[in-house]
Formats: sequence, structure tokens, C-alpha cells
Amino acid sequence: MKNFPLIIIVILSAALVLLSIYAKMQASKAELNSLMANKYQEMMLQEKEVNEQLMVELLECREGNSEEEVGGKE
Repeated sequence: MKNFPLIIIVILSAALVLLSIYAKMQASKAELNSLMANKYQEMMLQEKEVNEQLMVELLECREGNSEEEVGGKE
């Protein structure tokens, strides 16, 4: 029974160490989620820009084809 306070201190210290490791893991997980969300947002923006560029090129191509048809009929 003389060692009982020491045992409690060791157990509480171990619990604190485990809690700090868990907190660091959660912080790392949150940071990773944030990075992934930012990367996803960046990819969606790039996809939007590419889609807009493709639409512009498609419209230009259609306008070019319609001009050729008009020019070919004359």
C-alpha cells in the first residue's frame, strides 16, 4: 500500500501521454482534411476553367463551321 500513490501517478501520467498523442493525431487529421478540402476546391476551380475554355473553343469551332457553310454556298 505504500506504493499506491506512486501507482496512481504513473497511471495518470500514462493517461496524459496517451491523451496528448490522441490530440496530436486529431490535429493532424484535421490539418489533412483541410489540405484535402483545399486541394479539392482547387481541382474544381481548374475543372471549371477547363470547361469554360472548352465551351469557348466549341463555340468558336461552330462559328467557323457556320461561316464555312455560308461561304461555300455562295
